[in-house]
Amino acid sequence: MRKTNFILFLFFICHILFAQQYKPKDYILVLHSINFSETWTHGTYEAIKTNFAHDNIETKGEELQIPTLHSLQDIENKLNYLKEKYPNPPKIIVCIGDPAWLICRPLFDKEWKDIPSLICYSRELAPATVEGVIKRELRPEQMVATQSLTRGYNVTSLKQPLYIKETINTIRDLQPEMKQVVFICDNRYISILTSQDIENVVKKDFPGLQLKVLSTPQYTTENLLDELSSYGKETGIIYYSWFISKNKGENHYLVDNVQKMTNSFSNPPVFLIIDLGLETGNFAGGHYISIEDFGNSVTSTIRKLLNGTEARSIPSQIGGTARTYLDYQHLLNHGINPSSYPRNAIYYQQPPTFLEKYKYLLIGTFIIICLLITIAVLRIRLFLQKQKQRKKEQIEAARIEALSRKYRLILKASRTIIWIWDTQEQIIECDQEYFESEIFHQDAKYTLQVEELFSYIHPKDKQKVQNAYNLLIMGSVNIIHHEFRIWRPEMKKYDWLECYATISQKDANGKITKLVGSSVTITERKKMEAELQEKEKIEEANRLKTAFLANMSHEIRTPLNAIVGFSNLIAQSGDATPEEKQEFCKIISTNNDLLLQLINDILDLSKIEAGKLDFKYSNIDVSELMSRLAQTFKTRTKEGVVLKCVLPEQTYFIHSEKNRLTQVITNFLTNACKFTFNGSITMGYEATRNGLRFYVTDTGKGIAKENIPHVFERFAKFDSFIQGTGLGLSISQTIIQNLGGKIGVESIEGKGSTFWFTIPVKKQQTSN
Repeated sequence: MRKTNFILFLFFICHILFAQQYKPKDYILVLHSINFSETWTHGTYEAIKTNFAHDNIETKGEELQIPTLHSLQDIENKLNYLKEKYPNPPKIIVCIGDPAWLICRPLFDKEWKDIPSLICYSRELAPATVEGVIKRELRPEQMVATQSLTRGYNVTSLKQPLYIKETINTIRDLQPEMKQVVFICDNRYISILTSQDIENVVKKDFPGLQLKVLSTPQYTTENLLDELSSYGKETGIIYYSWFISKNKGENHYLVDNVQKMTNSFSNPPVFLIIDLGLETGNFAGGHYISIEDFGNSVTSTIRKLLNGTEARSIPSQIGGTARTYLDYQHLLNHGINPSSYPRNAIYYQQPPTFLEKYKYLLIGTFIIICLLITIAVLRIRLFLQKQKQRKKEQIEAARIEALSRKYRLILKASRTIIWIWDTQEQIIECDQEYFESEIFHQDAKYTLQVEELFSYIHPKDKQKVQNAYNLLIMGSVNIIHHEFRIWRPEMKKYDWLECYATISQKDANGKITKLVGSSVTITERKKMEAELQEKEKIEEANRLKTAFLANMSHEIRTPLNAIVGFSNLIAQSGDATPEEKQEFCKIISTNNDLLLQLINDILDLSKIEAGKLDFKYSNIDVSELMSRLAQTFKTRTKEGVVLKCVLPEQTYFIHSEKNRLTQVITNFLTNACKFTFNGSITMGYEATRNGLRFYVTDTGKGIAKENIPHVFERFAKFDSFIQGTGLGLSISQTIIQNLGGKIGVESIEGKGSTFWFTIPVKKQQTSN
């Protein structure tokens, strides 16, 4: 059972694949009443075929050869032939010529029912029955409107009207002497109807013209050609068709071989009322819808049908715009003066105008002329630019020369030496004239060995100069500026030089090969600077002396006034209580101490100025010194302030100046007690790598950031309401500097300060 199901499944799959492989392809069937050898018919067919080649839709054509059908049986046979040849209905059917629709209409009732169809025809009336087409019964009473024959079918139509009147008017414009119109046609159904139309138009619109119809079978091809050769310019010739039935075996077909011969046999030009192609030069042209326009209309309508639009919903319309088309060379060959050619016509084989004929030559000439003009303009511009550049260079050279003269004068006036140092050759090239006159006063000398130059540099400056140039040569810096002394042999003295130097050149590896610089003698400037500094020192000393005297008079007067005042109070106040007298004595003692401290500071300051500040070194127990000072200052702190003494676990013994150390620490503690109103004061010391570091830290008011750099200046006071001379810290700084140490301060305003100093010790011992 499973095998049977599997076989059935394979059979089903193969059937589906086979059905898909051999599924009929959609196609468009084009039915022509005669055949596709006619030019405009062939053009329409090719337009359909070309436009839909990429839509996976095939275009098939069928020539019905209706003029060869002479009975209803022939028609029946033709229909059976179509049914057998096209068993699968086409996607769209196009009928070229209304006879094709009339003959095949039975198929649209059954086999091709509701297939979208397009009929291309040229006449408003058609025979009412198929018999009328076969027997050519074309009397007016036997004709009906072409639109009525398509009623009820899924059909639309494109009309190709015949513009007979417009064509005859064009002929009259070209042949004003025309008296007769000759119409050439065959005996087909459509040709007979067209000849009737020509006759009606001539009678109605051109009563002064005669009409002659040359048609088969009344005329053979030979008779036609003889007749054409007899006409002159008074005859206007219109060609329509000349199909002749031919037999090939059992088949009959129509051919038109006269088109190519009419041009040769006819004296006047041969005109058309339908587009038979003017490219061949056989015809003069006429007024009609071109094959291209009509083909575009056909393909546009088919596209609508393929997109799903019902044919019956598309109204019947004209298949393009009619225009006048003329063959320029054909008219010229048949003696028509070009001056009479209508301007609004579209011309074929028109000889090119002068511009068209020599278009490329003119373009080439124009390009060459433009190139020549461009080259000339560029050369002139280049010449002018060179002239301008030359003039500019001359002006620039003159300017540079003027600047050079000024520069040389400036260098000479400023006594500046310009030099170049070759680092590879170790040679210095310099300004000959000035180098000779300013430095060595010897004969012309352009170059100087580096070693020779360095031999003249002052020994104390030589290493500094060498280091500076080494940094520049190694590329560590881009420019150097230095001052040094150089020996003047002829004057037996040293002069000061100021030098600037920078990098001038590097090699391919980036190594510096040349330096460029300038040197100027600044001995006079150095003298003036020294004199100015000395003057400033004297002025500063005078200023300090004046300030010192003014400050000292104030500082001394203050405690003296207190001592004198309170002494008088004790002497004059006999009724004062013992407590009051004790308080007065305390104030007198305090101001006495302050005055004594002030006098000591003044004495120390005078010793500092004289360079006679004495230092007596002895062995010091540092911890004992700090403890004693702590005990002394515990009674001097304000209420609520705690004094702490932080000492290391080991006791340090040093060899230093005990009194001066005590003086500095006392200054620190005195200031801390003055400016600390709550919190604590911490004093102490600690060992450092090279000595000892002492410090006093308080939680007082601190020092403003901008005042910190001025703390150790003389008379520096930042609170005028606190007693003090402003000399203590300045003296402390001098003491520490003499002891070889450093002094400093760290402070945050509002949080407190730390004053510290370090001293190197000559002898340091420890004990547990």
